[in-house]
Amino acid sequence: MTCISQAQFAARHGVSRKTVTIWKRQGYLVLEGNKVDVEKSDHSLRDCGKGNFSIKRMIEGTEGSEPQTRARTAKPQTLRAAPDDAAAKLLALDWTLEGADWSEDALDDRAKRAALCIGAIAVRLDGPVDPHRGNAGGFQLRGDGPSGTSKGEVLDGHGFELTNTDIIRTCRDLVDEDPEACERIDFLDALALPISAYDLPKDGE
Repeated sequence: MTCISQAQFAARHGVSRKTVTIWKRQGYLVLEGNKVDVEKSDHSLRDCGKGNFSIKRMIEGTEGSEPQTRARTAKPQTLRAAPDDAAAKLLALDWTLEGADWSEDALDDRAKRAALCIGAIAVRLDGPVDPHRGNAGGFQLRGDGPSGTSKGEVLDGHGFELTNTDIIRTCRDLVDEDPEACERIDFLDALALPISAYDLPKDGE
């Protein structure tokens, strides 16, 4: 059994740490403590066609290979904050968004801003909904390149099944787990609680 850190596992598969965090949340990783069991996790990823075992990688002949490398473009450093600062600011923003707009259009816009906060993009299905082809008419969370994700890399919502609040919660969870995931602190308010009107305290609570 070989165990490595999540950052090393991300490098092994040529993906970002965000992607590995999402794989973990989706149950694709097998962990030993806070380390990744390489053999078992690779087997899980092979079964679902992710990472080095994606169709694209197999066509390119890199299936199962050692760490992939990727050129990275630096993000504007003025938009980043120290992890502790991002975590503290997010906690300070929680439950302060008075008079928030809970309309679907406003939540769609907030989901897009939440994705930008972690250096990703939220993409809504462009075209007709077709359940037979695996698209549900919702959102997909994709990497945007400069933050360490491949341009267009699908991080979550392969079938466009994510709602606007799913996007926001996923981005919030990523920053809660790893404040370094915050790429754009100017969009941090999009991750603040409450995430939907259903999270608001009921009368008498």
